[in-house]
Order: sequence, then structure tokens, then C-alpha cells
Amino acid sequence: MKGTPARVLVVEDEQIVAMDLEQCCHDLGHTVVGSASTADEALVFVKEHDPELVLMDINLRGTISGIDAAATIRERFHKPVIFITAYDDETTI
Repeated sequence: MKGTPARVLVVEDEQIVAMDLEQCCHDLGHTVVGSASTADEALVFVKEHDPELVLMDINLRGTISGIDAAATIRERFHKPVIFITAYDDETTI
């Protein structure tokens, strides 16, 4: 049984990974409302497009980390954020 489809924003700076995540979301019945490659882009996108869920890479290009962007998204927009990362070192975890 599938749950209710969500409107998802993918925040990932590696294009091939972002495309894979988008496809996985579509395959699960969700709608990807957009993709951002930096934290700044993600913050603007959330404000303008109101996704229901954000998939957030932890290590992004630019001056703002995914962790900081997620905190801002939760505080300002009250949106749930799921962290994604390829890193499994103790500091990142």
C-alpha cells in the first residue's frame, strides 16, 4: 500500500545523483517540484514553490552547508528535511 504522494524538492550538487533521486521519487509516486544544487537555491525554491518534503545533501557547493540550509528551512518554512550524503565518517554522522 502506497502512502500519500508528496511534492519533493531535491537538493544535490552532483547532477547524476540528483537525477537518480528524482527518478526514485517518481517511481515511488511522488512529484518532484524541482531540484537545487546549492543551499541558496534551495532556500529560494522552498519560498517560491512550497514543497512538502526536502531531500537535502549535507555537503553542498557554496558557502552554506546542507545542514545549515535544513535548519533554516525547518525554522522559516516548517518543512521536513531528510538528509542524504555519501559520507559516513564520524564527523558527518
